[in-house]
Amino acid sequence: MQKGRLEAYTDAVLAILMTILILGIKIPDEPTFEALFEIKEQLFAYILSFLLFTVYWNNHHHMFQLAEKINGKVMWANSFWLFFLSLIPAATSWVGTFMGGFAPEITYGVLFMLVSISYFFLNHILASAGGVDSAVYKAIEHDWKVPVTLVINGISLGLAFINPVLTLVGCYVVIIIWFIPNRRVEKFF
Repeated sequence: MQKGRLEAYTDAVLAILMTILILGIKIPDEPTFEALFEIKEQLFAYILSFLLFTVYWNNHHHMFQLAEKINGKVMWANSFWLFFLSLIPAATSWVGTFMGGFAPEITYGVLFMLVSISYFFLNHILASAGGVDSAVYKAIEHDWKVPVTLVINGISLGLAFINPVLTLVGCYVVIIIWFIPNRRVEKFF
């Protein structure tokens, strides 16, 4: 199968999701900085989700640059990952409207974790498609980012019971971890 079609499909879905994301921001009622400040929670949530999409797109791109072979399992795993990403704009809008609310924050945190888990499975299925000698397999072998991400996600979800905003802080920490792509992937370029 041609991996280019899957990459193009993923790029298209992410472009649509990012467009939906920006459309969820309410335009200030007045042409003042004070009015802009009134939507700071929406902007905070938007920036978090925009960074989430960008970081995952960047890492997805790097991983697929290494892939020599894909199969039906990879296509389904990619779609599964995109499904959880597709829920992020709605959760972002909810969080931006009700910043500090327990239900929106915990929902966002759970979705964030499901995106991480589904991306983990996508990488492993992609590595399996190429085999143990593939560059993808070697790049994700002994990867520390995924387990650390899941621990941070779990802790931040638990912290939601103390202060729901801490869930979003945990999401930002995860984004910082993934901001620099896997160095083993970079070695193959």
